[in-house]
Order: sequence, then structure tokens, then C-alpha cells
Amino acid sequence: MDRISHLMNQLKPNPTASQPDLQYVLITGCNRGIGMGLVAKLLENPKYYVIATCRSPNKQHKLRAVVSKYASRATIVPLDISNDASILKSIGRVSAITNRIDVLINNAARSVYNHPYESTLDFSTDELMAVLQTNVVGTANMVK
Repeated sequence: MDRISHLMNQLKPNPTASQPDLQYVLITGCNRGIGMGLVAKLLENPKYYVIATCRSPNKQHKLRAVVSKYASRATIVPLDISNDASILKSIGRVSAITNRIDVLINNAARSVYNHPYESTLDFSTDELMAVLQTNVVGTANMVK
């Protein structure tokens, strides 16, 4: 993640893309549920530019339909917060839109396979590591 910090320090302001009257909101995990609901709600207010992220935007027809209604104030960026390379790639895409993020909503998360029906000890080590990588490490890297 030192590469991410280094890259962020190298970014130059992009005044032609940033509009001072808009607040730029980046939301992770927008493919459904709370993330998609936040995108739709924030876009009702013209003071927000929403950068909606999810792992596979091409598969997210509902999210694309919401964003397309507000094409001048919203975009979808591919992002898997559990993957350092994906975070780095998203920085480039976001910096083409704006030189700042005013609000970060770290909504992306994952759970174990049979959530919410698993017992306390009903998980595999691989599953638990994937959950921790996304929900703890990935979330921390997004803030970083």
C-alpha cells in the first residue's frame, strides 16, 4: 500500500474536472442494497457528484440505470477493495473526474458463505481471511 500513498502524493489538481459547487462522494460496494440506495438518494440532491464503485460494473444493470439518469453528476468506477491493484487503478479513474473526494462511504463488505445462518465456529480459514481482507484491510486501505 506504500505504492498507493506514493501515487496519491503525485496526483496534480485537476481544476477543469472539479466543480467547486459540487461535493464529490465516493461510495464503495454499490452493486445492491445499502450502497445502491445511497447512490440513488444522494443523486436526488444536485449538490452531489457520486462516484459509485463495485467489482463488476458491467453486470450491474440496476446501478447503471440509476447512474445514467444523472450522467452529468455520477459515474461508476470498477473497484474491488480487497485488491491493491484494483485500488490503484481506481485512483487513476477517479483523478480523471476530480482532484478531491469530499465524502468517502466505505460500504463494501463481504461475509461468510452461509451468513446469517452459520454458527459461531462454522467458517473456513480461507473464508475468514477473505472477510478480513475485505472488511478490515480493504476498508483501511480505502481510507489511506
